[in-house]
Amino acid sequence: MLPYADEVKASLLKRWPASQFFALGHIGDGNLHFFVAPGRAAGDIAAQHVICDELVYRPLQRLEERSRRSTGSDWKKKAGCGYRGQPPSWTS
Repeated sequence: MLPYADEVKASLLKRWPASQFFALGHIGDGNLHFFVAPGRAAGDIAAQHVICDELVYRPLQRLEERSRRSTGSDWKKKAGCGYRGQPPSWTS
């Protein structure tokens, strides 16, 4: 997870040098959460979300198998999740 988080942080800082980035990982289930604050000078908020999704989710194409371990709770909320492949299938 650390190399992925480092890659995302580097991409965010390259795009928005004044941005702040925080990562939180769950040891037990392997979930990883990013908190990104691009900064006020970064421009339109809607555009920031699109760019941020690109910077966060694009690297997951290489890590698709690991990303499928996600709980899937945000799959339908983010258009950027399309970078992650297909949502996991759930069986009861």
